[in-house]
Amino acid sequence: MIDLRRYPKAEAYLKSHKERLEKRRYLVEAGRQWYEMWAPQDPDIWRVPKVVFPDISPEPRFYIDLAGRLVDGDCYWLTLRPGVSLETLYLLLGVVNASLMSRFHDLAFNNKLYSARRRYMTQYVAKYPYPSLQSPASQKLIALVKQRVQSPSSSSSLNTDSFDTQVDLLVEEAFGLQPDEAVR
Repeated sequence: MIDLRRYPKAEAYLKSHKERLEKRRYLVEAGRQWYEMWAPQDPDIWRVPKVVFPDISPEPRFYIDLAGRLVDGDCYWLTLRPGVSLETLYLLLGVVNASLMSRFHDLAFNNKLYSARRRYMTQYVAKYPYPSLQSPASQKLIALVKQRVQSPSSSSSLNTDSFDTQVDLLVEEAFGLQPDEAVR
């Protein structure tokens, strides 16, 4: 539960609407406080490194946030458990944006919407497979993604198509697939 006293401006605002907010019986029935949102948020988690992604998109659009930004209501995010290496986020970022995961997503969830858009809900993304962090291909993928994230201008020699191709090949290799074995 969030202690509103830690956020005095938010507390004042919410209290000014308390009568209306208390009428949301579904919150009380779910054991939540009158001021809570139906989909609870934990502002402290926004401060940690995370991968952020939109709910609906025609293609994967997963980004890494290392600056502790707020994530709005039409996006999801994932964070690492305490003690898990930050390198894991770079690996995940490469994997989730790869063509192989788009094919996996379409086969596993079959949820194309209008204009061929996909839903990237947490319950889907949580079921994505991930390769071993220790494999040589994973280590190369981590280095490539980290270089692109940390120094986008210095990696300008890699155009987007070349970068995407390298990511796709490394993801397939990290899963133990040979280029001619990948599902196309």
